[in-house]
Amino acid sequence: MKITLESQEQFALVDGIECRIWHGATQGGAEVIALIPLILTPKESDQSEFEAELREVPDTVKQTAPIDPKRVI
Repeated sequence: MKITLESQEQFALVDGIECRIWHGATQGGAEVIALIPLILTPKESDQSEFEAELREVPDTVKQTAPIDPKRVI
């Protein structure tokens, strides 16, 4: 399965861990929401481009809301 994701301005708390909310779709077109607490890049790679792209989402409207993982399908 392949999923294309775009980061959002919102954050959510999942089991006490702050996760950035990402919206996207599968290759077949099914919409998905991903709650991602951490993304790593290979240590030997140049991380500056990744960090710059991640910062493109303004952090000024940072919203954090608790999400119960048992209610996520």
